[in-house]
Amino acid sequence: MFKIFKYKEEVNNLKENVKGLEESSNKFEDTLTLINDNMKELNENFIALKGRIDATNRNVERMAILNEMIIKELEAFKAKSEKGAGELN
Repeated sequence: MFKIFKYKEEVNNLKENVKGLEESSNKFEDTLTLINDNMKELNENFIALKGRIDATNRNVERMAILNEMIIKELEAFKAKSEKGAGELN
């Protein structure tokens, strides 16, 4: 009789342990789902950031071209001004 009671107690303990493992497994699964969702969001943010960086790089290239054009115009204006000043003297 005592052995049966002891076995029942062990079975109950095992059931409790299984229940605890199931709860831990569910929490772990929830954590993995949350991590996965966060990784997807992070990936989307990196894609958006890359788009912004690419757009910024294009704008910098355009500004460099405009700066070169402005420098050429200023140099041409300076040359005309110096030539005109030389003719006045």
